[in-house]
Amino acid sequence: MKHEEVFKIEISVGSELVAKHEMKAYDVKDVIEKLAHTYLDNDKERFDEK
Repeated sequence: MKHEEVFKIEISVGSELVAKHEMKAYDVKDVIEKLAHTYLDNDKERFDEK
């Protein structure tokens, strides 16, 4: 049985923090998939607006 854990993710460019996330996931692969889904959906919405 898998257990969800809370992962804290901070994304920096140089010394500037540009994004901070806390999410429940089963493993690192699950975290990456959720982040990709979040950011790819945002990009799709931006491109659809043009």
